[in-house]
Amino acid sequence: MNNGGGFFPHISASYSYPERPPFYANDGNYCYHESPPNRWTSRGSGNATDWLRVDFGVDRPVETVKLYFLDEEGVLPPDSYRVQTWRDEE
Repeated sequence: MNNGGGFFPHISASYSYPERPPFYANDGNYCYHESPPNRWTSRGSGNATDWLRVDFGVDRPVETVKLYFLDEEGVLPPDSYRVQTWRDEE
């Protein structure tokens, strides 16, 4: 817990399927099950694109980002994706 009373990293998303909240994207799992649900998806979003944001709360070096995409009924890998970073107030 940080001094502001919240936990980090804080995960947010443009949209989340109701039973698949964003914090599932950072739970350390890479084996996903329908029941019990343990993955984030934007299934059902009406957005042209969706995003997932990770806020570490402090400057932190990141050496590796691993993405695991689902390919099952109703949840398909994206046609494209982009990993962005924020540095020096850019």
